[in-house]
Amino acid sequence: MTLIQPNQPEPDSAAYELAGIVAIVTGADTDLGRTVAILLARAGADVVLAYQGDRQEAEQTRKQLLERGRRVVLVHGDPTDASATIDAAFQQLGRIDVIASTIPSQH
Repeated sequence: MTLIQPNQPEPDSAAYELAGIVAIVTGADTDLGRTVAILLARAGADVVLAYQGDRQEAEQTRKQLLERGRRVVLVHGDPTDASATIDAAFQQLGRIDVIASTIPSQH
């Protein structure tokens, strides 16, 4: 698998190894969540962006993925209750293949 860094040029379409994959990324309103979502989208995945806090930051992440030609769903909600995010993924994109939780656990 080819590693893709966020600051590298876009790979050519032959490098898209995740085409047809749907990923959920939590923390879409954070730097880490945005980076993970961009890397997944650059590899060809469609993405469900889940966020709890800053809608403007989550919208910025969404815009960046749409610019890459990906299907994107934005879901606001409590990160401890994933039901709305899972429902949105199935209803709007038909499946879930990858879940990337970028929210740190609280002990």
